[in-house]
Amino acid sequence: MKNKIISFRIASVTAILALFSAITGAKAQTPDLKTSTPEQRAEWQNKLMKEKLKLTDTQYHQVSNLNLEYARKMQPVITGEGSRFSRGKKARALMKEKEDKLKQLLTKEQFEAYQQDIKEKMSAAKEAFMQSKNP
Repeated sequence: MKNKIISFRIASVTAILALFSAITGAKAQTPDLKTSTPEQRAEWQNKLMKEKLKLTDTQYHQVSNLNLEYARKMQPVITGEGSRFSRGKKARALMKEKEDKLKQLLTKEQFEAYQQDIKEKMSAAKEAFMQSKNP
């Protein structure tokens, strides 16, 4: 049971770190987390969100600023030392803050689409992690 809890925590942290920078897109298009800059990750997010959520020009400007702010805040989590658990905890807290702010910028429909996509990506990342542990 303890191993399942640890595996779930590791899967959650891995999924969060893999997903914080994107709501959609193929893995090949995802910027490498450790070598990309916050500006590159934010720009990548901006493009995806504009397409996926059909942002207005005003929303795009606001979301772009938010993505850059949180990409910069996430940088120490990505490159920092410490356990996966502690980094995952910090990543989750930052993602929650960002999500709260996004909710104020997006329409109800846009925010629901955003949440659904995150949920799907988390599920896919968890599944990929579990498969990597049990080849």
